[in-house]
Amino acid sequence: MILTVIPTNDMTAYAEDANTTSTLEKAIATNVAKDLYSSSYSGGSTLSSGVYYLSANKTFGSASSGTNGLKIASGATVYIYIPAGVTLTANGKNGSGTTGGYAGILVPSGSKLVFLGDGTVIAKGGNGASGSK
Repeated sequence: MILTVIPTNDMTAYAEDANTTSTLEKAIATNVAKDLYSSSYSGGSTLSSGVYYLSANKTFGSASSGTNGLKIASGATVYIYIPAGVTLTANGKNGSGTTGGYAGILVPSGSKLVFLGDGTVIAKGGNGASGSK
């Protein structure tokens, strides 16, 4: 599976070509890719341009703590490889008072997020707030 998420009003996904897959495989094989399972990455982490992979199931963020589950840096292009049998879960924080809920994965306008592999992505935004404190 190769899926790209581009921020637009409708959230568009499209497939990357074989050259992208080859580049990612080389990055992982040569240790250029960063493992998101590492303790360096937690809920609310901002990913800069580069190649990432997930070596085991991991959840980023929770409904009760943090902000966005994961955030892509402004203007960044991020590739995440998730192999079959591995799940990336990203949960945005629930809203509170007059603050709305946060994104499971925040991809700002002008940024690009590409998922590769046969793994699973579960992204859940936080619940909205009631508007009262």
